[in-house]
Amino acid sequence: MKKLLLLLSTPFVCAQLSLFVITHPSCPVCQKWHNEIEETYLEESLTRDLPSLQSFDLSVKEDRDFVSDKIGLVFYIPMFVLMDGDTKLGSFDGYTDFDEFFTALDELCHDAPRDGFEPPTK
Repeated sequence: MKKLLLLLSTPFVCAQLSLFVITHPSCPVCQKWHNEIEETYLEESLTRDLPSLQSFDLSVKEDRDFVSDKIGLVFYIPMFVLMDGDTKLGSFDGYTDFDEFFTALDELCHDAPRDGFEPPTK
């Protein structure tokens, strides 16, 4: 939690990027992310500089083909990929909780060859 508070004090901007979220309906961890983060993320993105969210369901052929073409192989889900247009800037896998998700996203945005973002608070 202290790390999240420290990150909140660092000004970042990441809204011009996209966050691809790759999931599957049979994945319990993916469902946990959808239940705990997705709605909050979409609400927060209206007032904060968060990357735009684009979800891809690997059970849908068109999504699977798009992910294969743009991202490549997916070994673990959920997978979160920071994109600048068609360029993959970085990614992380898995989900445990709110704080760890936004800490990982902050690090990903901060390490991207652009500015990062200000993560929301609980």
